[in-house]
Amino acid sequence: MKALAYLKGKSLPEEFDPQTENPGASANEFDILVSGDVYGVALNDRLFLDKNESTFNEKPYNQPPTAPVLYIKPKNTWAPHQTTVALPPDEECVQTGATIGVVFSDTVSSASYQQSKSAIKGLTLVNDLQLPHESVYRPAIKERARDQFCPMGPWLTIDALLEDNLATTTLETYINGELAHSFSLERLYRPLPQLISEISQFITFTKGDMLLVGSAHDAPLAKAGDHVTIKADTLGELQTTFSQAEN
Repeated sequence: MKALAYLKGKSLPEEFDPQTENPGASANEFDILVSGDVYGVALNDRLFLDKNESTFNEKPYNQPPTAPVLYIKPKNTWAPHQTTVALPPDEECVQTGATIGVVFSDTVSSASYQQSKSAIKGLTLVNDLQLPHESVYRPAIKERARDQFCPMGPWLTIDALLEDNLATTTLETYINGELAHSFSLERLYRPLPQLISEISQFITFTKGDMLLVGSAHDAPLAKAGDHVTIKADTLGELQTTFSQAEN
C-alpha cells in the first residue's frame, strides 16, 4: 500500500504531489490533505431514498432529485486525525458520518470517470459530522458547517488496487471501542464513477479539491466524552474525540 500520514500542522501546499514527491522528515508537519474546496453529496444513500420515495413525490419538489445534491464543508470544518471536536453548548449529540474523500490533483471538467482517473490524487477517510436535523428541503448549513465538523485522515491512500475494490468497501464506525455501525459503499445511490461524471458536468474540480461520496442516513450519534473510530481496509483508522463547549 502506498500512503502518507498527516499529523498536526498545516494543509499540504497545492504544488505537493505525493505520487512523485517525498515530504521526508517534515511529514509530521502536515495534517489536512486539501487546499481547495470540499464538496459533500447529500441524499446519496439508496436505503434512505427508497424509504422516503413517497415524501419526495410531495410538494414542494414532487419528485426525487434528478441530479447530485451538493453542499460545502468550508475551511473552518476541516480537522485532522485525532482531533477533539467540541459540541455546541446547547447540543447533546452529533451525528457521525463515515465516508470517503476523493482528493483531486488536477482539473476535472465535463469528464467521464475514466477520463478523470489520472486527476485523482488519492482517497482518505472522512467523518462528515452534522447536528441531527429532519428537513431535507433546505441546505443544512448551520448543522453541517460547524467548526471542526469535517475530520479527515489519517493518510492519503494512493494504491491503485483500492480503487478497484472501492464499490464494495465497508466503513465501520466504533464508539468507545464498540462497533456501532457498518456502511457498505454498495449502498450509494450514485457510486464514485457516476458522481464524478455527473458533477463535473456543472462544477469544475481543481487541484486540491475533495469530493465526499456520501454517508449513511442511519449513522450513529456521538455525545461529549465519546471516542469515535472509523475503519476501512487499506484506508486505516480515523479517530475523533468529542467534548462539550462551554457557554
